[in-house]
Amino acid sequence: MRYLACTVLLSLAACGSGNSFTGTVGGESLVVKQSALVTGTDSSGNLTGLVIVLSDQVDLCAQLSSNKLAGNALGISLTSTGASGALVPPTPGDYRVEATGGLQARASLRRTVGTSVSNFDAKAGTVKLSALRSGADGSAAGTYELTLGEALEKVTGSFNAPLCVVGNTVTVIGVGGDLCNTPSKCSADPMSSDADKKACQTALKSDTKCSAEYRGVLVCLQSKQKCTTENKTDSTAFATDCKPELDAYVACVQK
Repeated sequence: MRYLACTVLLSLAACGSGNSFTGTVGGESLVVKQSALVTGTDSSGNLTGLVIVLSDQVDLCAQLSSNKLAGNALGISLTSTGASGALVPPTPGDYRVEATGGLQARASLRRTVGTSVSNFDAKAGTVKLSALRSGADGSAAGTYELTLGEALEKVTGSFNAPLCVVGNTVTVIGVGGDLCNTPSKCSADPMSSDADKKACQTALKSDTKCSAEYRGVLVCLQSKQKCTTENKTDSTAFATDCKPELDAYVACVQK
């Protein structure tokens, strides 16, 4: 899958009702205890994407707010592009993992064993967004059919996720709340490798030099990413829109 972070370096929580996960991946299923909806917006406040998280945790929204997701979770990202390729607000409909335009879905199952975290990315499937409610009591409801991981294991389920309002929604738009696991909005960006994602995660560790500055670059890109007519990340626009963040990172590295 193409991940946004790798192009650079590269919820009030609901319990039970309406949320399900059927099937196994790597011999294990996901026991859903809570779900949450996180919305992405541009600098003008326009809706640009949705992330639905199904988790086996009981304090999901608090974890998303602190950008520290524990346990196991299924993250689903939904975006929509218009005829020009620009992002438009998502609306109810069928979002496909294989889509490179229009209604696009990305998903990843996160599994945690001790300090080890594995991700099983969706290779195919459809997410049906049946209802989307805006406002302070916003929510998203629908169903999904996904093929996950290299073993192509199929899972199905449903979600009824209430809005999780966090201090900075941009920081958790990545699938599963992981900045290094954020689907790129530009479908022609290079595919990401596990090594790319590990390098990104290392760069974000609190004890790594310039981690705060690197996080600032990723957050800015996530918020302001633009695509060229070839549907690749527009590096010229990125260098302009995120110049303060880039300058801060470069200055830190050169110290």
